[in-house]
Amino acid sequence: MAADQRSGTVKRYGELDALRGVAAVVVMLYHFFRLWAGTAHARWVERLFTATPLRLLVSGRAAVVLFFVLSGFVLSLPRLEGVERGYGRYLAKRVCRIYLPYLFALGLAVLGCWRWHGATEFGGWFALTWYEAPRRALVLAHVLFLGNYDDAAYNTAFWSLVQEMRISLVFPLLFWAVMRMRVRWALWVPPVLTVITGVTLARTDLPEQVVWTANYAGAFTYGVLLAGHRDKLERWLGRLGRAGYAGFAAAALLLFMAPDRASRVMLGLGPPAVDLVMMWGAAGVLLLALSHQHVLRVLRGRLLQVLGRMSYSVYLLHGTVLFALVYAFAPRYGVTVLLGPYLVLTLLGGWAMFWVVERPAMLLGRRLARSREPQLTSGVVESASGAKSRA
Repeated sequence: MAADQRSGTVKRYGELDALRGVAAVVVMLYHFFRLWAGTAHARWVERLFTATPLRLLVSGRAAVVLFFVLSGFVLSLPRLEGVERGYGRYLAKRVCRIYLPYLFALGLAVLGCWRWHGATEFGGWFALTWYEAPRRALVLAHVLFLGNYDDAAYNTAFWSLVQEMRISLVFPLLFWAVMRMRVRWALWVPPVLTVITGVTLARTDLPEQVVWTANYAGAFTYGVLLAGHRDKLERWLGRLGRAGYAGFAAAALLLFMAPDRASRVMLGLGPPAVDLVMMWGAAGVLLLALSHQHVLRVLRGRLLQVLGRMSYSVYLLHGTVLFALVYAFAPRYGVTVLLGPYLVLTLLGGWAMFWVVERPAMLLGRRLARSREPQLTSGVVESASGAKSRA
């Protein structure tokens, strides 16, 4: 890893981008599976994708948890390298990176909802989004992230952006606290947050969105720990031998794909405990991806690199593309034939949105960050391995 002296950033891990791209495709497939399972083919579709290893392809919620762990890892890197210069610079880059593309995607989703809404024949999950024409108050709540509003009304994936943005605002404090704790105590932070979330949801009337934020902060915590102790963890993994490594990989994938059964005995906390099990699996998957040379070689392939770069745009767009296709064509042609057009149009749209919206937003964030601190230190920042910085 290398630091950029001029911009105060660290070199991007291409493999992390690629892993994020793979996770985005899993979320895409998961939402199509949710739609497909609501049709006449529901019985065999559900068996095929829940009782076989194909479950990995539709582990959509786990993929979102992986996004959170990745965010904690990536946001930790500038702080570990000593190149993060102040909260204002960080906030400018983060808002432009997350919020501006989100606003563009929100506009498209609201436009689609205005054109099509109210269908109920495609299952209960489908009916949770675009169920009525856009309302001004609800659109404003989506813009401001305020209140306990219906965050799935216009795009089924927007709920995670609310959590991502909220946790990002307090991430510097979270990083500071976790890195000053002994590892054995920091590992207990996510389970404690899960218990707090479960108890609060069951016993109070606090807004659920705010309560869930505490739970997903646990995923960011695991990302911080992985970034801060990556070398030690990789050495430990290397000492396991082939059998131990295979066992660790199997356990990580099982926790990542099939958390429901594992969470039933966890204090009766329900969904928050399910997410905690997913966090364990996601942290294991991330560690495996960063430490296995064959996996790294695959993730560094050109196609996955391209997919990784536009993964956020793909994630933001896929729900709108899916719902528009269903309204426009499913009544005549059915749901099954939409899979191909859905994948192609989402990937093409994500590529276009990356260049037209997402990349300019990132560049704007960097310019705003530089404007807040025009004079940077002239010393060359070196990584822990002694590698000199490069752009």
